[in-house]
Amino acid sequence: MRIRNVKPISLITALACLLGVAFNSPLRTTSAQEVDYQSDVQPILDKHCLACHNEDDSEAGFIATSFETLSEGYDDGEVYVASKSLESTIIRLMNGDDQPLMPPDDCPRPTEDEIELIANWIDAGAKPSATPSTMPPPNTEDNSDVETIKVPDLGRAVSNGAVDGIGAADWSPTGDWIASGSFQKVILAPQLEGYASNGGSITLDGVAGKVNSLRFSKDGTWLIASSGITGKSGQAIVWDVESRKEVQSFLGHTDAIYAAAISHDKSVVATASYDRRIILWDVESGKQLRKLLGHNGAVYDIDFSPDSKSLISASADQTLKLWNVETGERIETFGQPLKEQLTCRFSPDGKTIVGAGRDNRIRIWSHDPQPNSNVDAFQQSIFAHEGPIVELDFSKDGSRLVSTSEDATTKVWDTNSFQPIQTINNPAKHSSATAPDGEVASALAISPDGTKVYLGDMCGNETFVKIVDSRNTEKEDARERPIDNRKPEDRTPSKVTETEPNNETSAPNQISIGDTVAGKISVNKETSASMTDVDLFRFTAKQGQRLVLEVTAQQDGSEFESQLDSKIEILDESGKPVPRVILHATLDSYFTFRGKDSDNTDDIRIHNWREMDINQFLYCNGEVMRLFQHPRGPDSGFLVYPGTGKRHGYFGTTPIAHPLHEPCYLVKPYPVGTKLPANGLPTFTINYENDDATLRDIGKDSRLLFDPPSDGQYLVRVSDVRAFSGDDFKYQLHVRDAEPGFSVAMKAPKEIIQGGGQEIELIAKRIDGYVGPIQVSLENLPDGIKATSPVLIECGHERALLTVHATDSDISKADVEGIKWKASAIINGETTFGNVEKIEPFEIKSGKPKIELRIVQPDTGSVDAFAATYDDPIVFQIRPGEMIEAKVIAKRNNHDARISLGLADAGRNLPRGVYVDDIGLNGLMITKGNTEQAFYLTCDDWVAPQTRAFYVRATDVGNEISWPVIIEILSKK
Repeated sequence: MRIRNVKPISLITALACLLGVAFNSPLRTTSAQEVDYQSDVQPILDKHCLACHNEDDSEAGFIATSFETLSEGYDDGEVYVASKSLESTIIRLMNGDDQPLMPPDDCPRPTEDEIELIANWIDAGAKPSATPSTMPPPNTEDNSDVETIKVPDLGRAVSNGAVDGIGAADWSPTGDWIASGSFQKVILAPQLEGYASNGGSITLDGVAGKVNSLRFSKDGTWLIASSGITGKSGQAIVWDVESRKEVQSFLGHTDAIYAAAISHDKSVVATASYDRRIILWDVESGKQLRKLLGHNGAVYDIDFSPDSKSLISASADQTLKLWNVETGERIETFGQPLKEQLTCRFSPDGKTIVGAGRDNRIRIWSHDPQPNSNVDAFQQSIFAHEGPIVELDFSKDGSRLVSTSEDATTKVWDTNSFQPIQTINNPAKHSSATAPDGEVASALAISPDGTKVYLGDMCGNETFVKIVDSRNTEKEDARERPIDNRKPEDRTPSKVTETEPNNETSAPNQISIGDTVAGKISVNKETSASMTDVDLFRFTAKQGQRLVLEVTAQQDGSEFESQLDSKIEILDESGKPVPRVILHATLDSYFTFRGKDSDNTDDIRIHNWREMDINQFLYCNGEVMRLFQHPRGPDSGFLVYPGTGKRHGYFGTTPIAHPLHEPCYLVKPYPVGTKLPANGLPTFTINYENDDATLRDIGKDSRLLFDPPSDGQYLVRVSDVRAFSGDDFKYQLHVRDAEPGFSVAMKAPKEIIQGGGQEIELIAKRIDGYVGPIQVSLENLPDGIKATSPVLIECGHERALLTVHATDSDISKADVEGIKWKASAIINGETTFGNVEKIEPFEIKSGKPKIELRIVQPDTGSVDAFAATYDDPIVFQIRPGEMIEAKVIAKRNNHDARISLGLADAGRNLPRGVYVDDIGLNGLMITKGNTEQAFYLTCDDWVAPQTRAFYVRATDVGNEISWPVIIEILSKK
């Protein structure tokens, strides 16, 4: 660490420290000889002076970056006196003739030969170089906004006799050329039938250092290369492809330029550098238009949007940033990445942004080019490679995305699903190497027709690979499917008693579908008293037939008090487990903050949760849970299904306890037999088995839905999950056809005050795998009662909310008892009515509620808010991915305290994926003495068009609710 003095230090002291040389004897005299400044003197200054004497950090007013800055001198005078080396400050300091004698012990020292070279150059007249240098000239721009890391010029040590590594490549949009860049040169290779020709290649020179990026203009007429000298300056050059002449060059960064791009109208060039800056340049004049400041780390990649109005950048500060090109304003910072981001791209249609880097993931954001767009851009994160991802690029039509990684593989992705369709093992290392492993592809280019990929690496390998056709090797997701239209066969159920021995797959009991088996997990006396008992039963099933296998032992309604904690498994005829689904991990994570028991549905805290979305499946040590609701504040975690009560399991898995830091994975389900490309994360096969029923509604007993994969014989094995047994381990096993259905229970208030309202909670019990929507409606409502009817219990959910308001107190108990409830659903193509549990009639009381609540548009005042009628509700419109503002207004009737409107449950009966956002630690509330509060509604990107009634509830004022309003989900743009 360097410590600066408050006052400027003298040049002598500064150079003594930096040059690190002090000699006790005079400089030895040599005859003056011809010394070239650029090739002989400047490298010595770069190596020993540049750390503290550059454009950003010119201590004592001395800048050592070029002949011009050296000749300008320093704060107290001249650095050198031409033809008089022994009178020159720089030589006297290096010779030790001036005090204080420096340097500190930890400073590097020039050699005597290096000092003599500088002295000879001064004695020869201190002349500039006679020939132009291929290195960038001094940086004359204002770089006071950054602090640069300075290192010696290592570029000159690279031997051009070695194999030229390929650092960057691009394929011209016309298909005529492939440009590849290496050290100090760019090669244009003409394309013959899609392959690089060995003859006719053109070399473009004048590049400073290694070529870091290459990009053709949209029309293919220009090519831009970025390069520079580490720790010194950056360079970008634009060539005209046809004439091979330089159109313009850009110099202004204080470190190497890692990426450069040309706007689609060819009027602006953007450059990004290790110095943390992005600069926009006017192509015609070569002058800076503006700097884009805000990254806290090196900027590794940039890309213009198709309309050139926006620019995306990827940085070592673990973010991507979106910029307005015209104003330089930072539009958005994408902070989801976990490590440095190395590459970013817009899709050809401009609607998608992708980024990737050292955390091995590709992230996808949506992009809306409209001004003032309110899009919540993040879409998904894909664990893509086993090593850092170094390059991304889209095919010209946007249907494919190609990624290269330090794991020495290249992958092709279908952009409709963002699933990998091809994995390319990169070529082995240079031909002289014997190691079989591949080399990292540092250069990537895609042919304009999207059929081939060009790969180059730092060992000089160049490879062309054909992209596979559009077929995706993955099958359709194997979600928890609704049951088919097949109706159960008419059978006469029979009761069967288990007979021993039936422990082995070779000797099971034979049963039929529809049977109820009475059994016992006890010590098998005919074999060994120490052997744990299991019971096996054989049955015949057909493909397309959904079955239910259920154990009754400890649940309510059993005929006995059993100690059995049952487990059931489905086996094939040979005794092997029947696989149910393959779960493909797409994101790795772990539990944070605290562990969870087997019942918790709330506060599930997971690392990097912002990359997860509701309704996704989470695999945790054999259990599969499903995300129900995002964390809703700084001190909260996910809700998982069903959102309240005991946690549900999926695919027959049983919820279990999870300790702090236990690994977990987002997974995607696929049918058994699907061939999945490797992504560096595991796959999990879930078999047909169950410990506790996944809906957690029958205690420790087991229930399993079984979809036979083919016609044939199957075995069901019953055991105790703890491997216990005994005479009091009795059970009944039921094997039957699934009969899907439902019933609805309700939680209702005891009273409603005239002028106020309360909610009624509807709770669905789903039977035999029915997961579809359920509609609940009220009929025969008396005058003076208003209700939101009908109400939908959404697909896969257990609960919905219905509002009831009393506008008149002259309503009798008989009027309330006369309200009719109806619940219906479409099952197997037919309308089915489910049982509705009757509720105790609520009482309508006269008086006035403590508060009255209204939800209004943000610009609505209190007078207008309470002038609206119940039957003409306000309508809010929102599109997937958007956020809108609303406001809640309270009329206080002798209640001055705060009004709490909920935490994660603020915003009642909203559609799944729509929620009150940014609520903070204390949730949504109207503070003491105030009458209104603004809030925001966010709609996730996947939500389908629909219309729902929603409201807010005052949890600390008698659960009083607002009049309902309508939220209309519009179609996605």
